[in-house]
Amino acid sequence: MATKKITQQVESTEVEQPTEVEQPQVESINVKNVPTMAQIAKEVEKAAKKLRRVTVHYNDPRDSHLVTSAYANCDNAYFSIGKIIPLDTSIELEQALCDNLAEAKVQVHIPDPKGSGNMTVKMIAKYSVVYED
Repeated sequence: MATKKITQQVESTEVEQPTEVEQPQVESINVKNVPTMAQIAKEVEKAAKKLRRVTVHYNDPRDSHLVTSAYANCDNAYFSIGKIIPLDTSIELEQALCDNLAEAKVQVHIPDPKGSGNMTVKMIAKYSVVYED
């Protein structure tokens, strides 16, 4: 069996070297218009402490006829607010406290809808916040 050798001629091509390297475009940032963390914290605190006219209702059916006041608080790294507020009365309250009261949940046991006689747990809003403004 005869083996044939295949030879290939490689043409030499010259690689062109770039004469000028393109520089990336860098946008300059005006540092004077960038707010500092202290400025951002003041703006957030101002928005959180904005007073709103609200009425807060207690939704827990177990003891809603006994509860007449609630403790509302809001704490973070920049400010802290805490108040004891009356329920079912129109009051002026900070927006941060209104948000925290609206997010509070409580567990309520309800009868099983399948009729097994067992109780199931349902999470409901602990307070209803009604905005009057």
